[in-house]
Amino acid sequence: MKSQIYTNRFLLLFIFAIVVHSYSWSQTCESDCYGLGNTRVGGPATINFNGDHNTYVGYLAGYNIVSGSLNSFFGSSAGESNTTGGGNSFFGYQAGKSMLSGLHNSYFGNMAGTSDSLGSRNCFFGKEAGRYSVATIENCYFGLKAGMNSDGDQNCFYGAQSGMHNVGEYNCFYGSKSGLSNAGNYNSFFGYYAGADCTSDGNWNSFFGNEAGRFNTSGNSNAFFGYFTGRLNTSGAKNTFVGENAGERNTIGNSNTYIGENSGKFDSIGMQNTYVGQNAGVFINDGISNVFIGQEAGRNTINGGYNVFIGTGAGKNLSGIGNVMIGNHCGPGSASIFSNRLYINNGVSVTPLIYGEFDSRQVVINGNFEALGIDNSCSRTLKENFENVSKQSILDKINSLPILSWNYKGQPECSHIGPIAEDFQDLFQLNVDNTKISTIDVGGITLAGIQALTEQNEALRSAIANQNHVIQKLIERIKKLEEQ
Repeated sequence: MKSQIYTNRFLLLFIFAIVVHSYSWSQTCESDCYGLGNTRVGGPATINFNGDHNTYVGYLAGYNIVSGSLNSFFGSSAGESNTTGGGNSFFGYQAGKSMLSGLHNSYFGNMAGTSDSLGSRNCFFGKEAGRYSVATIENCYFGLKAGMNSDGDQNCFYGAQSGMHNVGEYNCFYGSKSGLSNAGNYNSFFGYYAGADCTSDGNWNSFFGNEAGRFNTSGNSNAFFGYFTGRLNTSGAKNTFVGENAGERNTIGNSNTYIGENSGKFDSIGMQNTYVGQNAGVFINDGISNVFIGQEAGRNTINGGYNVFIGTGAGKNLSGIGNVMIGNHCGPGSASIFSNRLYINNGVSVTPLIYGEFDSRQVVINGNFEALGIDNSCSRTLKENFENVSKQSILDKINSLPILSWNYKGQPECSHIGPIAEDFQDLFQLNVDNTKISTIDVGGITLAGIQALTEQNEALRSAIANQNHVIQKLIERIKKLEEQ
């Protein structure tokens, strides 16, 4: 029982000692302080304390207050220089230390917002967050040294050192060192080092992914989504890169759309290209107005422009200008350079199902062709250099033209009857290319031959009619002689 009494007495003495110590540590205002509802704990009393409903805890916290109200300063030198600022909350060593008249700021962390003197409606959370920011408004910085040297307004930075040296406005950065040295406006950077070196006037960019758009300096209106997308872009504008490493090496190229892992990865100065699919256009360097759609479409294309490759691996080995490759793996099987060609085929082939030459306006179909009807353009308005032809001469050439039975190579089961192009061209000499026969020429020659035959037939019919008339006369004379 006695030991319990001694214990209780000890506890009472201990509590009393704490109360006395706290009373001696807490200080009330001096005779010139007229504020209401203020609380100060620790450090010397304020110089002039007319503000109301303030709470100061810490050595020199709110020391220079004059008329500021509704402030909460916690930490040594927190809000030390504040004179008329109100509605501020500073927590941490030297948090908001230099604030003079700013309103409705919240600084949490050692030296958070230390140098800010006139800023208002800011939120800085983290050690040295917004430390050297001065007179800014409506910013939110979260993380170690986030917005540490930022001088812009209405920014949101989340992550250690995000927006650390920012001077732009209306930006949102999420991730460690995202927007580290940003000088642009209206940017959104999400990811480690995303848009970290946007040091010039790059505006309206959206970078999502680790180091996405990291070295962008003055490029505008870009959208990069994925790890390392557009990483080396400096001044390229209006690009959309989606997928790991998509457009990674682009520097000054504009108006490109790359979708898929490694798509357009090495195209540094290309413009107005569209690459869709994993590794589509991965190695091209200076493409212009190309469209590659499909996994590895245009994969090994080195340079070229105005090409359209559609299908998995389409045109993957082709460089050149104005080519169209349609079909899975359509195009040459090894590195090739040519232009203005059309290939439509499934699989690698030098004789695709449909082959065309845009420059010479020719199409070749390597297979049987069926159609309900074929119309040739034959209007007089499309033609010139009209000359009459010798129909008999044409008929003579037709009669001397060898007509053979044959089959195309690789199609032994399908036989045909017709002339050979070389024989045809030797006789009629209509085209430079002696390996082809035009259906128009065949039709014209056939019609001329028919007309020649018709003329011969008419001459024969006339001759026969004359002969019949003579014969009839002779028969009549014979009958008369017999009757005598």
